[in-house]
Amino acid sequence: MHAEDEIKRLQGFWKDEVEASAVYERLAEAVGEGEKRELLLQMRDTEARHAKRWETRIAELGGQLPAAPSGWKARWLGWLARLTGPERVFQRLEVVERSAAAEYGIGMGGSVSGQIAREVQADEKEHAATLRALGRGQREGVEAILGREKWHGTGGGAMREVIFGVNDGLVSTLSLVSGVAGAAVGRGVILLAGVAGLLSGAISMAAGAYISTKSQREVHEAQVAREREELEREPEEELEELYALYRLKGYSEEDARRSVDHLSQNQELMLESLVRDELGLMPETFPNPWLAGAQSGIAFVIGSFIPLIGYLFFGGSSALIASVGISVMALFVVGALKTLFTGLSWWRSGMEMVFIGVFATAVTYWIGSLFQV
Repeated sequence: MHAEDEIKRLQGFWKDEVEASAVYERLAEAVGEGEKRELLLQMRDTEARHAKRWETRIAELGGQLPAAPSGWKARWLGWLARLTGPERVFQRLEVVERSAAAEYGIGMGGSVSGQIAREVQADEKEHAATLRALGRGQREGVEAILGREKWHGTGGGAMREVIFGVNDGLVSTLSLVSGVAGAAVGRGVILLAGVAGLLSGAISMAAGAYISTKSQREVHEAQVAREREELEREPEEELEELYALYRLKGYSEEDARRSVDHLSQNQELMLESLVRDELGLMPETFPNPWLAGAQSGIAFVIGSFIPLIGYLFFGGSSALIASVGISVMALFVVGALKTLFTGLSWWRSGMEMVFIGVFATAVTYWIGSLFQV
């Protein structure tokens, strides 16, 4: 490479590093205090050192520094981080850092500039890993709470699905039999319609739960497989990513590095840590599609059977009154149980379910009465 061409390329590198340093400083201001700020300031200082190295090399080659970047990009990204949250900006910058790392590896050869480029390239790869952790590693708020509370594990999830399945079966079948009863047909027809709705609804619920849960499990397994491939292909980058995740958890720089060094001795242990800390997944709790389908189907059957009880023992208007009365009590109980997962008032949730059930019953009964047979 001719000296003039080399100087021109190094001038571009210098401008990129100066701009990157300014961007990380703005982002550090945007995120406030904490580990994210410390990581961003470290990257700012690294980029400033890169710029200084290129400045020195340009002078050695007899070149001059170009005009400094305007700073609009740093201001824009800092404002965007405040407006939309910094995670989106981190994801954008991860792509930029990966592109910069690739650029440093092109055509530099074994010259002094090439040696500097290779050293800078390693730092840029670390920055890309850190930005990936910053953009994907923060799982606070609701997700953190769900991760800590024991009833949101496998058993808790099953209980939730059962309650919602009972609720669906109860409301849909109550509406169905009320609409048929409004048409003034015999008890046998009402029961037949109710049982048909029970069976079709249960099959539909079970199939839907199986398919959605299977899809969810396949997505999780694909994420784990992708993480395994990345670990095998770029182990050093994944180590830096894990280091950044531990820093974000509040580990000191020394403790985070020690933990990562320990995990690096066992690839499977490191993969498990990446899956849990980066992706927020726990393979042992991946949902079982067959179990989810069975739970949803059985829960729907239980809920659907409740409105039919009145028609098993009574006839005429007495059957309808008994069915609605039993269903209203069941709706209140189901609504109250839902608050185990929503955290709302059990009384308010129970009454809300009663209102929905009574409203659906009244509407379908009125519609059915328009078609008396």
